Amino acid sequence: MGEDLIKVSWRKLASAVLMTVFALTLTACGGGGGSPGGTTGGGTTTDTSNGSVEIALTYTDGGAAYDDVAISGTDSLRATATVRDENGSAVPGVIVQFTLTSGETYGTISPSSGSTLTNASGQASVSFSSAGVGSSAVTVQAAATPVAEEITASDNFLVGANASATPVAMNFDSAVPDDLSIVIAGSGGNGRSEVALLTFKVVDDSNQGIPDVDVDFSLNTNAPVTLVSTSGTTDADGYVTVAVNSGDSPTTVRVIATASDTPAVSTMSDTISVVTGQPVQASFTLVPEIPNFECWNDNIGAVNPVTALLADENGDAVADGTQVVFTTDGGAMVGTPDAMCTTVNGACSINWRCQKVFTPVATIFARATNATDTLTTSAQIHMAGSYADIYYPSAAASPVGSIDISSEFVGSCSAYTMQIRVADVNGGPMPYTTTVSIQSENEATVELAPGEGEIPKITPISTGTNHSILIEPSDKCDTAGLDTINGRFYIVVESPLGNTVVVPVTFDFAGTAD
Repeated sequence: MGEDLIKVSWRKLASAVLMTVFALTLTACGGGGGSPGGTTGGGTTTDTSNGSVEIALTYTDGGAAYDDVAISGTDSLRATATVRDENGSAVPGVIVQFTLTSGETYGTISPSSGSTLTNASGQASVSFSSAGVGSSAVTVQAAATPVAEEITASDNFLVGANASATPVAMNFDSAVPDDLSIVIAGSGGNGRSEVALLTFKVVDDSNQGIPDVDVDFSLNTNAPVTLVSTSGTTDADGYVTVAVNSGDSPTTVRVIATASDTPAVSTMSDTISVVTGQPVQASFTLVPEIPNFECWNDNIGAVNPVTALLADENGDAVADGTQVVFTTDGGAMVGTPDAMCTTVNGACSINWRCQKVFTPVATIFARATNATDTLTTSAQIHMAGSYADIYYPSAAASPVGSIDISSEFVGSCSAYTMQIRVADVNGGPMPYTTTVSIQSENEATVELAPGEGEIPKITPISTGTNHSILIEPSDKCDTAGLDTINGRFYIVVESPLGNTVVVPVTFDFAGTAD
């Protein structure tokens, strides 16, 4: 008997505590629900001309129901609906549907369908328990159709932590920002935070949050960050939050939370990263994808990506979302929507577009800002011509249409190396991937150095590319002979768009072995 009194007294106390915590919530929820009819045993009765539905709440262990019913931990609650017809007689075999119409995530219902039949006394029951996710006011509704139309009745109960519960664990719950990454103090901006909010939860042995627990906060290192507060108190759901402000340099840090009550429980947050600062001039770089881009004669409208790279004074990529604006004195910059881009991992790109050409070299300027300065960098794109000019010797001032090197073999069968320069119409490098090759050689072995292949990306802008051609006479060459052997090969230069220039090279060997 004494034990029952203690249990009843505890429940009244728990109900009183939780009702104080949730008074405003219950007011918003409409108190005990109801409609025409009165509260009986903590529930409501709805009377209509088609019958009535009454709902009442009791503890599943047989404890009495009170107007302010509260459960926590492993407690469970029974909701009983009584269905009567218009004459007040019990209606057996009627389906009653129980649902949680508010606070539904905080309680669980058994059976899970919430559906059951009335017995011979017109009663149907289900049970409720805490979902273990926090504290809340919860509304349960019973719906049945005793005669012709559905009738509902509802009542409220509370889910919460036992006011006398003992902390058994401190859990790290969540963080804002959720990637646990903040920027160096003074480096904030749109989408960048200099403060992290870390939330912990103190729970009992049923994983229910415990209110009014004092919690102390500390750092695991002497990292240059600041705790806004070194202590806090859990709210009605057992949660407590601490703010961490970044310092003036990159680092990593974790926060230790300790419940100061007895017994002391403690946990540590995930790692917070303090990363990146403002961009600096020394680490601001602009790189066109193709510095020698075919554009002078052809390819109007083609685009060439240009990438800006930014880092802070520590060499860390700047925060995502840093804006870079572009201008150019040749061609056009094409961004989305304007001639600008925003960084991801310290880099962003837009397109430079080939269009009506006024100068063979386009200079592109990129601008960004930090807390105090405007940063500027630039890069050049050579708007390369499609048709090659061949210079022989390589230092010659004018291009040639054909080459005769016969004089180099008079009275000699020795190998000869000739030097040529390949350039576009403006004297600059041919477009990237232009090919230089030797074709139709005879009476000699001819090798191109560098070997036959593509013109590379060339920056800074040069005066073209130099190539060596090694010519070795055939074994017919004999300096004692009197006849002359003629040889010929072709230097072929083809641009990426297929525009081709062919320059013939002729030579005479003195003498013959025949």
